[in-house]
Amino acid sequence: MIINRKRANHKGAFILLFLGSFLVVMTVGALFVNNKQNMERAQMEQLVTVRGAKVNDVICKLLYKTRVLSALVVRNDGRVVDFDRAASTIVDDPSIRNVLLAPGGVVKYVYPLEGNEKVLGLDFFSEGSGNIEAARAKETGTLVLGGPFDLVQGGQAIVGRLPIYVGDEKNDENFWGIASVTLNYPEALNGAELDELRTRGLAFEIWRIIQTMERGRLSPTAITNIIKTRTMWSCR
Repeated sequence: MIINRKRANHKGAFILLFLGSFLVVMTVGALFVNNKQNMERAQMEQLVTVRGAKVNDVICKLLYKTRVLSALVVRNDGRVVDFDRAASTIVDDPSIRNVLLAPGGVVKYVYPLEGNEKVLGLDFFSEGSGNIEAARAKETGTLVLGGPFDLVQGGQAIVGRLPIYVGDEKNDENFWGIASVTLNYPEALNGAELDELRTRGLAFEIWRIIQTMERGRLSPTAITNIIKTRTMWSCR
């Protein structure tokens, strides 16, 4: 009886030791997996943050083309001189569909003209796609992004509307009109190198945050486990 009891005690101790070791191994394994997942998630979030910043940089660089047109008007005290020559120097990216000037909000100058004839005479302060952004640009005195939306000349685009003022004060009296750049969508995002996300097996959506705090969806996808890159596009 004593021998059997000793054997039972040894057997019980062995089982407890085995279970203890098993739990330790399981705990270490779980911690390893958790740490690996955290590292992978951190790397993924960093990659998405970098790509999101790149999207912002690419779009802002293209939208800044409107500054050249604004300077052309201001430098000549409200007169438009050599528009085609100046415009041809800034339409240097295949994603740029056109650049234009709209004195009083009505489009009078567009480059290139070919393929964009329907834009001439368009009133940015009437009802229509993209006109809300023109009104907001005038109200705020800043460059405003709009889109994507369908264009009167066909296709989809995102646009930048910049108010032009001839004078020291940004007010109605000095308001000259609107400078605008139209970017083909989604080609305008090509420089952001978003393919890096796809090559890593990541599906993604791009959202822009507008003043109403609603989210404007730019790049929809039906794939699950979506990574959402929120981009402010605060170009100044």
